[in-house]
Amino acid sequence: MPGKRWWLIAVLVALVAAVMLLVKEAPSCRTEATSAAELGLILLDDSEGAVVLAVRDRSTAERAGILPGDVLRHADNTPLRTAVEMEAMMQAPGAKALRVKVLRTERLYEINIPLFIGVH
Repeated sequence: MPGKRWWLIAVLVALVAAVMLLVKEAPSCRTEATSAAELGLILLDDSEGAVVLAVRDRSTAERAGILPGDVLRHADNTPLRTAVEMEAMMQAPGAKALRVKVLRTERLYEINIPLFIGVH
């Protein structure tokens, strides 16, 4: 049932957002993001792609324009079905950014997410 599915996603987004407010980001010496979490994303795998449950404030993903509820459909013209597939693309040699196709309110957007994050 579609109505229950979105209700469940909304509850999960609220829970994840509450946890993100309580947990402070650990210091890092890394300059290259290799996971969705390092970009500030919490993702849920879905039949349509990787659903964004939450985006950390002031994160690389937020600055790029990713919003909670977005569905990541493609990365660099490759279909995405899971967060693990996206992270594998992030770890490709020489990757400096991901060009992501995002489904938002029944429209497809293209967003460039840089993979380099600030050194703490």
